[in-house]
Amino acid sequence: MIEKKGLIAPKTESEITQHWDYSFEGTFVSIICPCFNHEGYIEKAIDGFLAQELRYPFEIIIHDDASNDRSRDIILRYKEKYPNLIKLILQEENQYSQGRKVQPIAFALSSGKYIAICEGDDYWVDREKLQKQVSLMEQYPDKNLCFSAGYGLQGEDTFSEVSSYGEDQTFDLKTIILHGGGFMPTASLLIRRCVFESLPDWFFDDAPVADYYFQMLGGVNDALYIHDKTCVYRQNSHGSWSSKRKTQTKKKIDNFYSRHQKCLELFLSKEGEKESANLPLYTANLNLHKSSELALNGYLKSAITLCSKNVDTEGLEGVKYNLMSRFKFLTIIYVLFIYIRRFL
Repeated sequence: MIEKKGLIAPKTESEITQHWDYSFEGTFVSIICPCFNHEGYIEKAIDGFLAQELRYPFEIIIHDDASNDRSRDIILRYKEKYPNLIKLILQEENQYSQGRKVQPIAFALSSGKYIAICEGDDYWVDREKLQKQVSLMEQYPDKNLCFSAGYGLQGEDTFSEVSSYGEDQTFDLKTIILHGGGFMPTASLLIRRCVFESLPDWFFDDAPVADYYFQMLGGVNDALYIHDKTCVYRQNSHGSWSSKRKTQTKKKIDNFYSRHQKCLELFLSKEGEKESANLPLYTANLNLHKSSELALNGYLKSAITLCSKNVDTEGLEGVKYNLMSRFKFLTIIYVLFIYIRRFL
């Protein structure tokens, strides 16, 4: 049953663990929850974890990145109530501001066969989220990633569907790369442990964001998709990544996409000639993302200039859907550019 307003956690640990099948030795799923100043949201996130009706043991690892609000008090209260299910990493200095990605820090404390990720300001709305994903992943041992549809939430009660792609299916790596980090709700991801164990050096040193590269690295052998809406992603909430992207300087935008380009090239170099041949297409896609962000931040001239350099027809057609769906008002620039090209 889907409950868009959030799930209610069982009152005791025994209510959660009494149905667990211990035939699998150890922990089956580790839930990683990065938290920073999420005092208004973190309870709903943790309740959604605890409400999971999974037949196997799971653990919850909350990484608090030196929050300066009441977030830490809240998660300590949950730790006291569910001591055997919740593990805490309580930072005294903010790691993100020092360029460190917090998910791998939390992973170091995990033991699960699978890793689920959910930021502290997002939450789950399906009690069987993990069970559905685990069951599917067990059927396909060659797949390392499973994701689902979800809801986007504006404010407190305005919901919209996100990542609704029809029936259950698989998506190949090309589709994952072209559609960008927003293709999969991060709160829906379930990733096989081996992906985290083999994260490349460039992920730690150069990747400007983590979730997009989790999708790419996990989707090398395709990604499994479940059409059920299992999670809620808060859009433009205070302090969220999406809200911060609207207040970027041109220098920061240039650096952000330069790092993306470097990581993309390093990633493709390990995937063989077939994927490397798509680099011009992926670069065109990346430039359209960049031009959109430049325009969103008021650098319209730079955005138009970058669009005009993106003259690869196959690349433009390949990313047409992504541009139109995520940055609707910029389709005017896209259409004008295509129109002008016809006469050049």
